[in-house]
Amino acid sequence: MQIKQRASLKNIVTLLGIVFVLVFSVLFMLIQAETIVPAFKARMARKARSAILISEAKELNLTYESVLAAPAKAMGKPAVWCLKRRSAQEVFYKGNGWERIYIKNSREMYDNSGSRHQSCIDTLVTIKSITASKISGARNIRLEVDFVDYP
Repeated sequence: MQIKQRASLKNIVTLLGIVFVLVFSVLFMLIQAETIVPAFKARMARKARSAILISEAKELNLTYESVLAAPAKAMGKPAVWCLKRRSAQEVFYKGNGWERIYIKNSREMYDNSGSRHQSCIDTLVTIKSITASKISGARNIRLEVDFVDYP
């Protein structure tokens, strides 16, 4: 004796629902992959380009003080510095309030201003220019760098 299963409306609706959810999930993942994969590839390419500069920066081991001591040797060279960003215009070396860095392309940096209690973030920069001036007897140093990446 054979037992035949009857196809009920409930079973058909459940099966169609499962198929619909699976098809929708696959389509959603394909659409997301179109945007995520190129962004991932671009980020990996940027990281590969930065790796060369990071190794050069570690070899040079430039600090804020060494750049001020010998500016001619530091021009155009990369450095990995711990920078604290309080706003678009306020970036400080090692979070110190007196060693200010001017980022020429600050729009490329992440907007991670954070609070005043946040620690600094390692940042790959390229030294562009150092300008010294005297205003009312006080010496002012302006150290300008280009942001490259976060290592």
